[in-house]
Amino acid sequence: MKQKILFIASILAILFLLFLTTNQKPVAHGKISKIIYSNNKISIYLNNKTEIIVFANKILPLKKGDSIEVFGTRKNLRNKSQIIADKIVLKKIK
Repeated sequence: MKQKILFIASILAILFLLFLTTNQKPVAHGKISKIIYSNNKISIYLNNKTEIIVFANKILPLKKGDSIEVFGTRKNLRNKSQIIADKIVLKKIK
């Protein structure tokens, strides 16, 4: 009986975590005005002067003028508002 309760509780916890991850809202969105690649960091600047930081060592399939949505956390570093990106979604233009 105790195992069934633990099993049901773990299934509910997994479903709750899935619900939380699928209902995220974008932190920022806009058109890319500039991309700067450096060691282990990519800085993406949007037209609305938002700076997005991606910690990665790869080339992203993004270019100036692309519309994106950014999911992540907003932080204040060195008196500047920056976004540490977890996920970037390229918006399709219709």
